[in-house]
Amino acid sequence: MTDSKSKNPSISVRQIAKLLKKFHLNDNDIIVLNSKSSMVDDRIIESLRNATESLKVNVMIVVAEDFDDLTVLNETEMNKRGWFRLSKLNKFIRT
Repeated sequence: MTDSKSKNPSISVRQIAKLLKKFHLNDNDIIVLNSKSSMVDDRIIESLRNATESLKVNVMIVVAEDFDDLTVLNETEMNKRGWFRLSKLNKFIRT
């Protein structure tokens, strides 16, 4: 189901919170979204913010224009530090 105002699927705060639990977020973790992604719209960012609040975890959500430096990082090491590539999150959200 898609929102008529957006290409993004409708997703509830509860669904996002369930997804974020799998990533074992901790206080002071950072969620970085690529500004060119279709996931970057006010509705999705607000849902992410509400989901992290419902999990009682204090994270920062950042929208970055340039990901060049991040693409060279080892994904396994990134995940250990609480960093997840948007494509991985996107896969879960689109299912």
